[in-house]
Amino acid sequence: MDARSTRLRRLLTAVREWLTEISEVSKLAGDRNGRNSISVRQDWHRAQSYLEVILEKKLAERNSIDVQTVLEEKVFNQLYEQIRKETTYYNRNNILRTSAYLKIYEESKELHWALLAHLVSRNSGYNMTDLRGQFGQMTLGFHEQDVLFGFLEQCNSLTFQNAYPQIRLYQLGKKHGKSWIGLLRLFHVSVFMEAVWDTFLEFGTSSLLTIALIVNEQSYIEKRVIQNDNLQNTMFPTLFFHLQELFHLTSIIFPALAQDGAIDRYFGFFMDDFLSLQQRIRAGKALYMILFQGSKSSPREELVRFAHTVPHTGSRADYLPMLFSKRSDHGGRFFSPELQKVWRNSSYPPISPKDWCFNSEVVSDLTLMQVLPQKAGDITEAYLRKLSDISLLAQMDPFS
Repeated sequence: MDARSTRLRRLLTAVREWLTEISEVSKLAGDRNGRNSISVRQDWHRAQSYLEVILEKKLAERNSIDVQTVLEEKVFNQLYEQIRKETTYYNRNNILRTSAYLKIYEESKELHWALLAHLVSRNSGYNMTDLRGQFGQMTLGFHEQDVLFGFLEQCNSLTFQNAYPQIRLYQLGKKHGKSWIGLLRLFHVSVFMEAVWDTFLEFGTSSLLTIALIVNEQSYIEKRVIQNDNLQNTMFPTLFFHLQELFHLTSIIFPALAQDGAIDRYFGFFMDDFLSLQQRIRAGKALYMILFQGSKSSPREELVRFAHTVPHTGSRADYLPMLFSKRSDHGGRFFSPELQKVWRNSSYPPISPKDWCFNSEVVSDLTLMQVLPQKAGDITEAYLRKLSDISLLAQMDPFS
């Protein structure tokens, strides 16, 4: 392909993505008051304008709160210790984090992000066990498996470490009829999220809160993991990291459990570039649209049924037992072990409290998708075709 054809192809791709991500909100499915799309859109824009003003104010006052003085008050110190201990307990491994997200959603249905985080966290577990399962054994040595697991675990651990205290402060404040959002800085949460939670308490816009949490978590990871000099120079350029497509590390799968107990549909998103901040944010928006912004045929009921019915073990056999087995003597099926049988709990040193947000321009990223992008939605056929291709590769055993 010549240079001109390459540039034309890139231009067409950019135009398609722009058309896909029209920021105007035409409809928020399941709006609890049944209001029309115009009033919903107006609410979104009012909340977004309010958020920008609040964020600018908080940025100007960023250093005005003395965290140590706040902790000297007994009630705040007790609250801090309770949430810190809960966060440490659930953040020991992927299985506990995933269960915590679902528990949050069950208790607070307005926190859409918690359901999204639960389903995405399941995928993180699948990716981790792939490394010790048949996929990893086909292509990676033990050192490469350990390094890639460390990368995945750190991304997921950091996300939880940052998000869980936010949600618990909201839940406990709601329970006691108080607003404790001002205590977010005790947990080194971005000033951006302080403004977002203030806006949510004022307007109750679950969709805006969800998109903001997506932007926050990916920006948080970007600064602390993706832009890490060691990873940039050692892991990302290597061949084994680029085998992530083979392992589905860029494929997020949401199994749908029908009323008859069958799992025969898979929803999700195939990412093109995990290392791109904007691509990760775009993926989060697409997955949220699948869950909460779709039409009346939205698969959310089936996806929630799967989450409640099928315990998360990290093995892909949880959702596709015809092709995956938790046992190594799999009888023709791919070996996909349970996570806690192949990976130990991990811990990491404290992360720098440095904030990623420096100005209010980030508010412009808070847009919803109107149309799902390509490689998103019902991906059953494409996903099963990928597995079929990998099955043929495994039979050829080119890595032996």
